[in-house]
Amino acid sequence: MNYETRYIENYKDLIKKLKYNTYHLIFLHQQDPAFTEDINAFLDYINFMPPDTRRQSIVVVIMPNAYSRNPLTAFSLGADFIIQPADLLNLAKIIQDEITSKEKKYRVFLDCKANAARN
Repeated sequence: MNYETRYIENYKDLIKKLKYNTYHLIFLHQQDPAFTEDINAFLDYINFMPPDTRRQSIVVVIMPNAYSRNPLTAFSLGADFIIQPADLLNLAKIIQDEITSKEKKYRVFLDCKANAARN
């Protein structure tokens, strides 16, 4: 995997950066069992991003005591998936599986969009 990384401490700064940049992979590390106001504000923000922009990003929430890769919990948060800190050992495979899954989900949509752009 060949990603450029940026560490952003403050979620308000992340929201500002997302207004002008597309990040293909976003990790939110929640260290406490309960979500903080900052993470809630960010999750609210990504739920209202333009769909075309949101589709380009994979949002991963890292949470202790979470049921890893639970799609219902991830969906309720607006994230693509949730992992535990212990899952970081298999991160490359998990991310690749998610990219493959997302491509399958949006293949028809993206093909139609590409055809419309050509016409």
